[in-house]
Amino acid sequence: MSPPRRSILSVGAATALAPGALSSVLAARAGKLANRSFDLASDGSKRIGTTRARRIPDEVVGVERMLRFAAPALREAAAGLGLADGARVRVFCALPEPRPLPEEEEKRLGAGFFEALGRVSELDIDAHRSVAVRIGHAGFATALELALAASGDTPVLVGGVDSYHHPRVLEHLLESKRILSEDAHGGMVPSEGAAFLAVGSASQRPALATIAAQASGKELPKTWEEPRVAELLTDLVALSAGPLSARPLGWVLPDINGERHRAKEWDFCSVRCSDLISPPKTEITRLTEAWGDTGAATGALAAVHVVLAWQTGFSPAPHALLTLASEGDERGIVALEAPT
Repeated sequence: MSPPRRSILSVGAATALAPGALSSVLAARAGKLANRSFDLASDGSKRIGTTRARRIPDEVVGVERMLRFAAPALREAAAGLGLADGARVRVFCALPEPRPLPEEEEKRLGAGFFEALGRVSELDIDAHRSVAVRIGHAGFATALELALAASGDTPVLVGGVDSYHHPRVLEHLLESKRILSEDAHGGMVPSEGAAFLAVGSASQRPALATIAAQASGKELPKTWEEPRVAELLTDLVALSAGPLSARPLGWVLPDINGERHRAKEWDFCSVRCSDLISPPKTEITRLTEAWGDTGAATGALAAVHVVLAWQTGFSPAPHALLTLASEGDERGIVALEAPT
C-alpha cells in the first residue's frame, strides 16, 4: 500500500452486454446477462453456455477478440482525460494467465500486445514503458500498484482485458469441469470484457473516486499440514480497511464466480473479517452474476462499476472494497472512496 493517494479521473469499458462503460454498468444492473450456447463439437456433444458479445462474430477468438474489447474501453478512458492530439500514454494492463492457447497467440500477449492495441485504438501508446501483468483475476490490483509506484504526476491508464472465447481454452475449462453445467454445479460462466481507468492527481481534473488503498501478493504454498486457506486475502482485507472509516465496511465486491474453491476461500476470509464484513450492514455485490466471469478484466470492471454507481446514485456506500483472487496463488485488493 502506498501513499499519497491518487484519483480516478475517467473510466472506459466494453463488455459482452454493451460497448461502453455506462451502458455496460446499467445493463448489468438491469439484469441483462444472457448466456448463449456454443458448440465445441459439430455433433453437439460438447455444448456449453457462455456470455459473449453478439456484436463480435464467434469466429473472432483469442487476442484478436480481446483487442475488440480493449480498444474502445481504452479510447473511452483516454477521452475523459482530454489528452492533446498525439499525446503518448502509458498503459498498465492485466491480461490472462498462461492458458492452452496456440503458441502464436501466447506470443501476442507479450510485448507486442501494446503495439497492436495502439494500432487498433489509434492511441499513441508508449509500448516500451507499458506493463502487462499476466496473472488473471488479481492482475488489476498488481497493475494498479505498479502504476502508482511508477507514474509520478503523469496520468496513466490502468485496466484489464480478457476473453475465454477460444476453442482450446473452453475445451480445457470443460474437461476440468470448471464451466457451469449439468455435470458441474459449482462452475463458472465464461465471459469477456475490458475496462480501463485513468489514474492521476485530482489537481489535474475533478476526481471520480479516490484510491484509498491497494495491495497484492502471493499465498504461501499449501501443504497437508498447513492448508492455508485465504490467509493472505484475509491479511490484505484487514490491511486495506485501515484507511476506510466505516466499521463494518459498507460495500464489498468479491470476485467469486460460482466455483466452489473460490467460494470457500471467500467464506473463510469473510468469517475471519466479520468485524469488517457483516451483512446486512455490508452490501455484498457479486458482479459475476451480472457479467459472467471476466477473468483478468474483473478487477477493472468492478472499479468502473463502483465509480459509475457513485456517479449515477445507486451505490450503497461512499466507499468500496474489491477483493481479487487468481487461479494461482496471487491475491489482491483495491479500496476506493467516493469524491467528497
